[in-house]
Amino acid sequence: INFYINDDNLSLKNGFYFRLYNQYLMLLPIITSVIAASLFYMEYTNRTLLTWLSYDKNKFKLFNSKVLAFLLISLQLMLVNLFIIIIFYAFNNAGLLTLGRISLSFISLNIFIIVSVGAFTLFIINMTKNIIISFTAGIVFTIISMILIAAPFSYLLPATLGYRIGHLLLDSSFYYDKPLIHTLTGFLITVITTLSLYFLAYKKFKIHE
Repeated sequence: INFYINDDNLSLKNGFYFRLYNQYLMLLPIITSVIAASLFYMEYTNRTLLTWLSYDKNKFKLFNSKVLAFLLISLQLMLVNLFIIIIFYAFNNAGLLTLGRISLSFISLNIFIIVSVGAFTLFIINMTKNIIISFTAGIVFTIISMILIAAPFSYLLPATLGYRIGHLLLDSSFYYDKPLIHTLTGFLITVITTLSLYFLAYKKFKIHE
């Protein structure tokens, strides 16, 4: 529908995929937070952790099984959406180079958001044990990301860095003034914040009284 009501333009720079890419940035963090929060919220409502620990099981294994489930669900959704986009462009006679650029762009955006928003949501849900707060945090995360997309310091935020890297494959002019320094700095911040939030989420993963 988006394609047909917006001039049938297949250009990667300003056509259908560009619009889809931007719309996807608005939805993906929210979807990611819903998946991550729901998996752990079920843990608290079903009190599975209490049962697990009563049999002298390893809490670390349970926590990581939830994280793995979140990653697998998110990656499956990514692949399904990517498959649909690729089929659509292939049906409209897109070349291999175009399909490759779309794939790398889409995967870059997804990986950064799944990892960063996922870790952030894991921390929020395990700290608050409240799914509404977690969903709200995902929406706030999305709004902040949308506002700061074009900021020269957006590489400091993992989600906007992922957007800019993915967009680099569509339009190389829309990137940072110092590509190497800003990209490496952004990667470093992404790794540190993700691991820190993951560790804090695990520490907060306790039996809910």
